[in-house]
Amino acid sequence: MSYKIGEEQVEADVVAWHKEQDVALVKFRDDERPYPHVAALSPPDESKNLHIFTPIYCVGCALLHAPYPTAGQISSVTDEIDNFSYQMTSAAITFGNSGGAVFLAETGQWVGMPSRVAIQGWSDVANHMNWFVPAFRVYEWLEHEDYQFLYDPTFTPEKCAQARDRR
Repeated sequence: MSYKIGEEQVEADVVAWHKEQDVALVKFRDDERPYPHVAALSPPDESKNLHIFTPIYCVGCALLHAPYPTAGQISSVTDEIDNFSYQMTSAAITFGNSGGAVFLAETGQWVGMPSRVAIQGWSDVANHMNWFVPAFRVYEWLEHEDYQFLYDPTFTPEKCAQARDRR
């Protein structure tokens, strides 16, 4: 599969996905170049401890634009949509930001993934009311799919692959 990010195009494969949770894991194909901007992950339970008014940045490819940040704050930490936990931010996001990243303004740590925007009527986007998949949900999903090595150094890719093969 080919993905275009701004002016750059990368080849990637979907490794795992869950439609209802709106999460997916993709792996770049044969890409040996270094990526200088890699997110610092928050500890798995830290996103459970976020508070309203915490300053954050959302980064995504809104309307097919190259990635860019918008500033905001955590607006809610207790929202549930379709039986899944979401957190709300006032940072402006719109179509195309989904799958991007939410970072703490103070530390730059990744704490979630933009996922949903509020719409009024048929087309008016309320871009001050946006939800993101909190990091703890992503970590739980990665554990369920046996990809813990991505965030937990006590796991290896080989150990996780063996667990996936046993299913």
